[in-house]
Amino acid sequence: MTVTRRQVLHGVAGATAAAAIGTMTGGASAVAAVGEKGVTSRALLLSAFKAPPNAWRPHGWWHWMSPNITTDGVLKDLDWMKRVGLGGFHQFTGNGGAPYVPSPVAYMSQEHKTALKIAIEGAAARGLEAAVTSSAGWSITGAPFVAAEDGMKKHVWTETWVDGGAPVTVPLPQPPTASGTFLDRSTAGVPTYYKDQAVFAYRVDDAVAPASLNPQVFFSGYRATANGQTTTNGDSGVKLSTEDAAKVLNDAITDPTFLSPVNGSSWVRFEFDAPIALRGMAVALNGGDFGGWQVLIEQGNTTVQVQRSDDGATWSDDIALKDQTGSNIVIGAQRSVAIADAAPARHWRAVFVTTANPLQITKLQPRTVPTVHKWEHKAGFGQVGNFYLIDSPDGELRGVAKSSVTDVTSLMDGATGTLRWTPPAGRWVVVRLGYSLTGHQNRPAPPDATGLEVDKLDPERVRRYVNTYLDQFLSFLPKDFVGVHGLSGFLTDSYEAGYQTWTETVLEQFAARRGYDAKPWLPALVGVVVENARETDKFLWDWRKTLAESLADNHYGTIKDVIHERGLKRFYAEAQEDRRGWFGDDTRIRSRADIPMGAGRTATGPSLVFSEQFRLDMKGASSVQHVYGREYAAAETLTFATIRFMPRDIKPFLDQVLAAGATRFVFHSTDLQALDGGPGTSLGVGWYFTRNQTWSEVAAPFVAWTARTSGLLNQGTNIADVAYFYGQEAPVSGLWQPAPDGTGTQPDIPRTCQYDFVNDEIILDELHSKAGTLVTKAGATYRLLYLGGMSDRFTLDVLKKIAQLVRSGVAICGRKPTMSPSLADDDKQFQKIATQLWGDGTQTKRRVGNGYVMTGLSPDEALERVGVAPDWSFEPKSSPLTMVHKSTTKADIYFVVNNDRSNPVTTTLSLRAVGETVELWDAVTGKASLTSFDSRSGRTVLPLTLGAAESIFVIVGKGRPTRVTVPAITEQSHTPTDSGWDVTFSPPRGTPAALSLSALTDLSQSPDTNVRYYSGTLVYKTTLTTDLDPQVLGDARVLIDLGAAHEIAEVRLNGVDLDIAWRAPYRIDVTDALRQGANTLEVRVTNGWANRIIGDLQPGVTETYSTRYNGQTFGVSRTAPLNPSGLVGPVTLVVERGRVEVEAPTVGR
Repeated sequence: MTVTRRQVLHGVAGATAAAAIGTMTGGASAVAAVGEKGVTSRALLLSAFKAPPNAWRPHGWWHWMSPNITTDGVLKDLDWMKRVGLGGFHQFTGNGGAPYVPSPVAYMSQEHKTALKIAIEGAAARGLEAAVTSSAGWSITGAPFVAAEDGMKKHVWTETWVDGGAPVTVPLPQPPTASGTFLDRSTAGVPTYYKDQAVFAYRVDDAVAPASLNPQVFFSGYRATANGQTTTNGDSGVKLSTEDAAKVLNDAITDPTFLSPVNGSSWVRFEFDAPIALRGMAVALNGGDFGGWQVLIEQGNTTVQVQRSDDGATWSDDIALKDQTGSNIVIGAQRSVAIADAAPARHWRAVFVTTANPLQITKLQPRTVPTVHKWEHKAGFGQVGNFYLIDSPDGELRGVAKSSVTDVTSLMDGATGTLRWTPPAGRWVVVRLGYSLTGHQNRPAPPDATGLEVDKLDPERVRRYVNTYLDQFLSFLPKDFVGVHGLSGFLTDSYEAGYQTWTETVLEQFAARRGYDAKPWLPALVGVVVENARETDKFLWDWRKTLAESLADNHYGTIKDVIHERGLKRFYAEAQEDRRGWFGDDTRIRSRADIPMGAGRTATGPSLVFSEQFRLDMKGASSVQHVYGREYAAAETLTFATIRFMPRDIKPFLDQVLAAGATRFVFHSTDLQALDGGPGTSLGVGWYFTRNQTWSEVAAPFVAWTARTSGLLNQGTNIADVAYFYGQEAPVSGLWQPAPDGTGTQPDIPRTCQYDFVNDEIILDELHSKAGTLVTKAGATYRLLYLGGMSDRFTLDVLKKIAQLVRSGVAICGRKPTMSPSLADDDKQFQKIATQLWGDGTQTKRRVGNGYVMTGLSPDEALERVGVAPDWSFEPKSSPLTMVHKSTTKADIYFVVNNDRSNPVTTTLSLRAVGETVELWDAVTGKASLTSFDSRSGRTVLPLTLGAAESIFVIVGKGRPTRVTVPAITEQSHTPTDSGWDVTFSPPRGTPAALSLSALTDLSQSPDTNVRYYSGTLVYKTTLTTDLDPQVLGDARVLIDLGAAHEIAEVRLNGVDLDIAWRAPYRIDVTDALRQGANTLEVRVTNGWANRIIGDLQPGVTETYSTRYNGQTFGVSRTAPLNPSGLVGPVTLVVERGRVEVEAPTVGR
């Protein structure tokens, strides 16, 4: 069938397409969004695409930089949001530093509440959705009203060594009460709190109490201060004074020692009075702490080795245990390394391989008890990318006997701490275990809004917190402004509140979740191996798993329950972004939310790269949307972008965020502009998208593009062939982590279809088999369960469920699991079931029951082996394309992105969908056009050309397969003559009244500094003369091509305002306004603030034209290169023929 544009405009193909597209489904469908009745479904969808409804539109993170708040600014911001097409906001309270408004507003003062009330009622009046964050600052649930006993907790302890065989009466020192991240580390200005939990003892007959060791300590080179002179003493080293040696052997956070290399080697030597067997070494550098995401760059990539010597001259090889990382990397926080069973020796030393000079030693403590390798992190005080990689090597560590671990809690006098006990014969270590506060506070918040973070593991404390916090808002809001209209949403930003290892009920929670008692294994939580290394590591995995589940259920799950009880409708939740912020499983966390949210963050720097970690985080959020049938997958967008970037710069990045599954953009950030004058107020990080931008009033076309893309991708059902199980160890983003040498690991994701991440909870509770297809309760379907990531271990209950799925017809692919990570599981039963499924693990494809078990194949290869055709393919196969597929009852929607930012791509697409129409929908213009295609063997094949960094929607209307040929689009370029260009500046900002240009040029190269550094709108006027006559061109269209324009161009021709172009190609249809002969052309070109800020930062400048507060530079510097500026051209006219546009049918057609 061959069709023309005229037929489409008159309804022939339009009627066909209308029947083909059909009804969209889902809570956020176009039907729900537009709400019009009596309109054909295709008309509704295409109409929504052309003029996106509010439900499709992006939101902004509206940071109020307290105390710099004005109601005038609030109202002007709201008006601007509505004017440019935002759909809502998430209101934050940040720390705005020094006040610069006439009347500073204190947090939750009457003036502050009045401003909030105006904001929320104003949002309702303008049809904007309003949400508030879960605390002041951005992380995460803390406030001044959180009492000390309600704060986040860690376990603390003291150790007392006693000899058994006779009654002992001994005072047990109270554990540290300091509020900080580890033992006695203290956070200034934070209240303290302590309670006892338990007292237990374990027998260590061959160990020596730390107080009895008293080694002499020698440094390879010693400095009294970091910048002082280095003292050396040859190979013997510098002997430390008794005082300095004590600093090394104990935590000396505020008074460290400084180690320097000699002959390229940095070492600390211990000389004991008699030979001694060491079993571990606790190392802490740089006064470091167990911060959420801490990386101490100044220490370099430091590793530690442990050596022994009988004579102090000849040293052994490194005898510290090696895990799968291959080396013992030490960061600032304490990290203990285990030492394999070795003969006693008088001389021991720690050798540091480091680039740091000096190396700041906070603690270096020999241990004679059997030490858990890197136990501080395994017990909950820190994080690593993959805990499986730091397993203690199996069989190399013997521990204390589990049977010797004795609960003596009832034998301690709680008032005096005195223990009265008759221990059996032997040497015993008595541990007094309690808990104190971590000291974490919400941040970065104004001082009057800062307080303790609430206990994340106690649901009643979380409930009390959320209710108290919401009371602050609901106390001044009428009921009509809480819910659908007014305040409807609640947001938890990324988890950055640090670690919590304890709550009062943690032992009860552990028993309920893991099915056994933790008490006999408590020595592991203070770094002692119980029984053996493998069993201890498995207990510690169970411990971390309990903390992770408790965080998701008791923190995030409780938040959702409470806000719904209070009338709010949508709970947005981010998780851990690009790395493990704590032990939460990001999928489980986001499944507790109404709207899962990912971090569509740019990498820092000029490249606007969507890093693999953030890509996977966004994919994790969208997977939750698909699996659980949530309304949106929201994306925190452009967190690290700077003011230099314009909409055209960020579009390729946003295309990648869309390809990762985003269906609602949330810009970071749209900061409250308390005062007029730009750039104005800023959070200090993020893309600057506010009413005080130079281009704020021409932002609507860009905003419409974000709405069209994300809104259309939220229609119908997501089509994914692979359910990707990433294991039970790391969060999704942990699947890809860069290595120090620049390499990294990347998940083996499918390339010819979509996939969703699934976790253990989804496998156990959501997935079932229907005729061999995996189906979730919400209706998502998959053809393959792929065991990737860290799924070489998983628990017995997951293995049993996988076996059930396979026998009922499901296909799985992945390595044969080696073991369960949990101490609760029966290893023999695990191995038996694994062998039933995988055999010896070498068969590529194995029939088990009605299903298949495959190994050694990629997801795409595995799908091919079970007869599932690729959802898409390209010719050539190297085409740099990324795709997304959605399906409705009447149409398949493919989103296609050209990842090449420099070059166009021409390809042939083959899609696993057939129909009687194929249309290309361009989200930049909102236009739809027919394209040629062929139906072959159940697939649709079509040619496609995309410009550099372009994207397009391919809409396949379901129906009888056919072939359609559309005339090829042709272009003919014409060069009109101009009369020269008059340029004015709006507003002037020190520039001349006007410029006269004989030819267009980049004005950032002007010799006039105020022209060179100009930021604002440059108004170009000329008389354009052409012999083209649109009246005789028939169906052809005439486009004006502006060539290079920096950055957003508005075209007015012969007094007619036409359109706005914000990205290349800068083309606008002028057919209806163009006249043969002379034409009056006006082009308004707006650039960004970067050039003017750079100009204002130049040395000697006394008159500035940018309004900035508290020294902010918006991510640019005085030495930064200028952005090109103005209209550069060349300006041409292009006659386009053959494009077959599709118009939305009107009601009744």
